[in-house]
Amino acid sequence: MSVFTSLCTETVSTVDGTITIRKLPPQALAAAQKANLLRSVNELKTMGGPAFLKELQALGGDAAVKAAVSDDPLLLFDTLVLLERGITAWTLPMAKSDEAIADLDDETQTLVATAILRLSKPSLFGAAVAEADQKNA
Repeated sequence: MSVFTSLCTETVSTVDGTITIRKLPPQALAAAQKANLLRSVNELKTMGGPAFLKELQALGGDAAVKAAVSDDPLLLFDTLVLLERGITAWTLPMAKSDEAIADLDDETQTLVATAILRLSKPSLFGAAVAEADQKNA
């Protein structure tokens, strides 16, 4: 595997064709995290701010959040940012564009965004996956 993220690519198969993805550089991952955080903060404000935070603490608080993120690291990132920055090409019926990426169904968005994140940060998916990826490199 190359030290240049743009040279680390994979192909993901879908029912309509294939999607070529790349490993994302740290700046792109940070942008996806920031977009997710901003969206979360805005949603929190609409749900009641501090009062809602107290309700969340009663439901398990940080431990519950850590358990959910451990099961699905994609929760920490904005899916569309990952897709827009991580998809390099595809053989799907529509031309690749930000609008077409946003038009992908939920299952495909999740599949491809998870593949991009797994390629970019395998450590988020557990030690066993990271070891397997290193052996395959």
